Amino acid sequence: MTSIWYSVGMRTFGVWEPDVGERFDFSVWYPGTVSQTERVREGWIVEASKRGRIIPGFYPVILISHDTSSDRFANNDVAASLASGGFIVISPTHMGDNQNDSADLYTARLLRARPRHLLRALETVLDSPEFAPYTDESRIGLLGVGFGGITALQLAGAIPDPSLFTRHCAGAPVTDAFCAPWAAQRLLHLVSEMHLTIEREGRRAFAPYLDLYAPELMPAPAVLLSSERAKPEQKGKGRSLLTRFFSKSPDNEEAAADTEESPVAAPLTGNSTGAVVTYTPALDFQGGHLFGGTDSGESFVDIALQDSPQFRNVTTENSTGFPSSPDAFSTKASGPLAHRRSPDARKIRGIALMAPAGGMLFSREALSGVQLPVALIEAGQDTVYPPRTHSRPLHGSLPIPPELLFLAAADHFSLFARCSKDTMTNLGEACGRLIGDERNAVAEQRNRFLLSFFHSVLGVPQPPPPPSGFVAAQHTQ
Repeated sequence: MTSIWYSVGMRTFGVWEPDVGERFDFSVWYPGTVSQTERVREGWIVEASKRGRIIPGFYPVILISHDTSSDRFANNDVAASLASGGFIVISPTHMGDNQNDSADLYTARLLRARPRHLLRALETVLDSPEFAPYTDESRIGLLGVGFGGITALQLAGAIPDPSLFTRHCAGAPVTDAFCAPWAAQRLLHLVSEMHLTIEREGRRAFAPYLDLYAPELMPAPAVLLSSERAKPEQKGKGRSLLTRFFSKSPDNEEAAADTEESPVAAPLTGNSTGAVVTYTPALDFQGGHLFGGTDSGESFVDIALQDSPQFRNVTTENSTGFPSSPDAFSTKASGPLAHRRSPDARKIRGIALMAPAGGMLFSREALSGVQLPVALIEAGQDTVYPPRTHSRPLHGSLPIPPELLFLAAADHFSLFARCSKDTMTNLGEACGRLIGDERNAVAEQRNRFLLSFFHSVLGVPQPPPPPSGFVAAQHTQ
């Protein structure tokens, strides 16, 4: 285990997704040069610095998949703890399953999309001039929280079988999130949805390979100038699961709009010929046409990609005379960072599951391919995903018996980050019952367990590799 502890920085990236008309957001926590400060983000108290560069090193990477109807900040305290121990931590807000939008909850679309969200966020970090030279994708860990446990297992090669759910609710507590009438109905429908998808695309549709990300998520679009961008209207998509459970507001109240600090990239339509053409910037850096995206307000790399000698322009002109781009798969081999290692170098070396959901959806056969160390955190007072019916089925079915931390006093939401005062007032039940020293003690046990596990399976930071390719070109300018 490392004896060096780092200050924690955080960056937020945003990628516009034109098909669904919303932004795909994820945040990166990293060992930074500036001491962290406390602020509120999306209803959670966040302790990380918005400024400061990454400390040079070669860091293992951990991907976090949040619980259903949550977001990337819900486990920011865990992310910060892991970053302070020498990891680069990447956590997306899952589209279609977050605190402002649960439209895809318990659907085949969501099961297919969630692991691809993690891969797309990883892909973006590995294309970022700030983080790519310091991210060791040969040492990847996964942390799945709640429903994110299913996502983590999928990315490790396990395919859930919702038909196993039909026996679940008969012996489950009434508080089980899977057994609410509307949830049970959706999960039962999921069986036929998954069968149809597997017949059409094969079983890997729900367990994508590590070196691919979803082509339906992101094309490789043309880069726009900041003067061509406008902020789109952001609207909630209906009330989330947690809001319906716990909010004191009327049921028909629209969910709050996204108030993310980072700048937003909007589509641009129209041309001189009258034809409608949509451009979508791949990323947004301080509202400019630089590569990447951040909420820090500082411009840490002052390079436009198309001006770089290593940038390969893969766009082509369509019949309207406007540039268009091939899909994501065809552009991966000719991306902007020439120093990128082969995707074959990517290796998942360990999985941690915290208060996981859905253990009953994985048969022993489905888990047989998960030949990785697994750490399991159970909350003894978890009524949302009771350990007896959700995490315990994994104990005897995983090929390698998991390392277990049982927190007898903790309920489900006491494992999450601290809520803001407003969230405590409006959604107090979703903030957990433990407060003060009791909550701090649980957090300390949880963080110590996760750090020990990931240090043992992923190792510690190494010296940074020498600059090469795109990075080397910038060092010599």
